[in-house]
Amino acid sequence: MNTATSTSVRTAVIPVAGVGSRFAPVSYYVPKELLPIYNIPALQYVISEALSAGIERIILVSSDSKPAINTFAETLWCSSQIEVVYQEEPLGLGHAVLCARHAVAGESFAVLLPDEIMSSWEPLQQMIKEHTRTGNCVVMLQQVPQSEISRYGIADMHSDSMISRVVEKPTPENAPSNLAIVGRYVLCFEIMNYLMDCPPGALGEVQLTDALQVAADAGFLRGHTSGVLRWDTGNPMGMFLANYDHVVKDPSLRNRLVEHQSWGQ
Repeated sequence: MNTATSTSVRTAVIPVAGVGSRFAPVSYYVPKELLPIYNIPALQYVISEALSAGIERIILVSSDSKPAINTFAETLWCSSQIEVVYQEEPLGLGHAVLCARHAVAGESFAVLLPDEIMSSWEPLQQMIKEHTRTGNCVVMLQQVPQSEISRYGIADMHSDSMISRVVEKPTPENAPSNLAIVGRYVLCFEIMNYLMDCPPGALGEVQLTDALQVAADAGFLRGHTSGVLRWDTGNPMGMFLANYDHVVKDPSLRNRLVEHQSWGQ
């Protein structure tokens, strides 16, 4: 990776081809990414975050089995900035990112996981600035409880911001830290080449973590630690909490919730 030739980040890749098995049976009929947080589809929050951070193009990596994603993209206010490409088989996050290779067209790009809803776009904007300044890949990190470590890729830091190793879903006792990668990445285009060269891992899937490790080995992987509020909407309880917090922070909705709770007592 040549830091002298790093480019500004205009494009975000959002993988939305997953089957959403944890939301079955509703996900048989409605893509989990379009389930609402109060009255707004979860995916819309992620797209808005990207655009607010300065992204100009959105690439949705979808599946033929989810036509509702296309309908959503075509009717959104920013539809002219959205392109849909397809992942024919569910072969892992790395494979989903690789499906956007031609659409990314040789530039640096961001990856936003749609299950992770952030309360602010500012960390992503800061990550983009850090990438533009250094030419390095940058991933968002947050401290997670010991009980949640095995759900994430965990970063092993060898300086204030440089990552030496990424351990995918370790047990708490084997984890190098409690700093988890939480679904926001700003990546050099070379990552696409790394993904093409990475052999399939567990279950025959291509893992983004393996490509990130190549970047770490080359000394080009940074961590951006952020305390921004985050909701993991990839499971029903996380989606419920996102909805609850949304209602509680809105004064008019919060008052209605209090009235409802009082009425039920």
